[in-house]
Amino acid sequence: MVNNNDQYIKEAKDILKIIISTGFEAYIVSDTVRNLILENEIKYIEIFTNMPKDKAMATFEKYQIENINDDTILIHYTEYLFYIRFTKEYKLPPKAKIKSVRKHYSSSLMEFLTEKFYTINTFALGANNVIYDCYDGETDLRKKKIRAVCDNPQVVYQIEPTRMLDAILLISELGFKLDGTVQNAISKKAKCLRDVNPVVLCNYLLKIINGKFARKAIKEMHNTGLYKYAGLFKFELKRLYRSFRKENPDLFIAISLIYGKEYNQDLGKLSSNDYELEMLVNLAITNPKAKYDTLTLYSNGLDRCLKANYINHILHRSFKKTMSIKKKYQLLPIKKTCDLAFKGEDILKIGLELDANAMSDILDEICSKVLFGEIQNNYDVIKSYVLGRITEMKNPQPKEESIPSVSEEVNNDVINEEVVEEKIANVNNVYREREVVLNSETGDTNIAMILKQQEEMTRRLNELEKENLKKDLELEIEKRIKQSGMLDEKSGISRETTYKTLYKAYYDILINSEKYEVLKKDDNDGNC
Repeated sequence: MVNNNDQYIKEAKDILKIIISTGFEAYIVSDTVRNLILENEIKYIEIFTNMPKDKAMATFEKYQIENINDDTILIHYTEYLFYIRFTKEYKLPPKAKIKSVRKHYSSSLMEFLTEKFYTINTFALGANNVIYDCYDGETDLRKKKIRAVCDNPQVVYQIEPTRMLDAILLISELGFKLDGTVQNAISKKAKCLRDVNPVVLCNYLLKIINGKFARKAIKEMHNTGLYKYAGLFKFELKRLYRSFRKENPDLFIAISLIYGKEYNQDLGKLSSNDYELEMLVNLAITNPKAKYDTLTLYSNGLDRCLKANYINHILHRSFKKTMSIKKKYQLLPIKKTCDLAFKGEDILKIGLELDANAMSDILDEICSKVLFGEIQNNYDVIKSYVLGRITEMKNPQPKEESIPSVSEEVNNDVINEEVVEEKIANVNNVYREREVVLNSETGDTNIAMILKQQEEMTRRLNELEKENLKKDLELEIEKRIKQSGMLDEKSGISRETTYKTLYKAYYDILINSEKYEVLKKDDNDGNC
């Protein structure tokens, strides 16, 4: 026996004696006993009792207890963990034809062991050191065979398709073979796997692909056709069958989600870093050809861009572009904010007092300008720019009222006749309103009325300026999206998802520029 199994079992028997002393039954059960027989490491101990749950929680109240579900609690007893399972009604369908080799006097224990379904998991160990083997699991352990407790497992697989995954998981853990009846039943009912919740299915598959005999388990999924009905995970299971290697769980989930072309928050929670997984998946889905522009490379970083391209290459959606991506990334003037020649700490050193939001806004603006070549990444150049921006922020200059120029407002790169006509109409309206005010006879008109008209005209001019800026921003975003080429060869939901992601990315970086600072202020006011 290895890994201190003797001490673990000794502590478990202490729990059995405590429960039995109160007049109830208690046994160490299932794969705990199986691993004890095989002299494998015992990772946890499962105990069955017919003691009511509330009574058990009261009995062990001085120990740390976790309520797992209605029929299970986890007890931290001394330095070990024990799962306590309580009696619950469970019966296999009559057509399953259950055949026990040896009956046990405890009907509740028999019912519990029947639920374990595979004979090598139906052992029970009493406090008297007697092992109860009601379904001849010992013979199957000796033959290294996975056999069901009934003669017709198809009936059970129809109702409980996860039982098929239990069998594959046993192969992955132990390297055993499926009994012919079980194998045929899985082949016939493989389609029922479609009914399994994706999160439940993913949990099973992550255990299967990382078991000691994972290669054998995946081969069995292929032989029975089970992998064909694994939904999102079908592609990666087939790939692992063709060329098996131990795979990181995060990579398995990422490939599956990208294959399905949609991120799933619930599946993301199974990863070690759901935020990073979501960013990776969205990048790979929206940019399958790895046409990474300056903004994409900077905001995602080299590692994420390389992973996204690698996965799309695996999915046959892109060439492998490792070298070209690295080359483009190296050409970026900055890779992170800390690469700026004049950083946030330099702003503090020269005694400029800025709150966190203002500091962040200025740094974002500098990064944008450096990335797009509007200013050099030079200490003196950035310092001069920062001083100028802070002066503007602290001493905003009143803007002169001016009539917007149609020729200046229309984007020369994108000519839109409707936009031009709308701008001309707006300008003409402003001229007419100004004429009304200027042509009013001051002597006959109430001065307050004139001031009110002028104030209204100023407000409308400001609104018009903002509307023109919004249209300019829209045109600039559309222009950059078109230039990126990321919408090429996309249609339907995929095109819409990619468009929204790109729009938000370009909007976030452009709104921080000096040109659109008025719109950013309105955004911030609206979010308060």
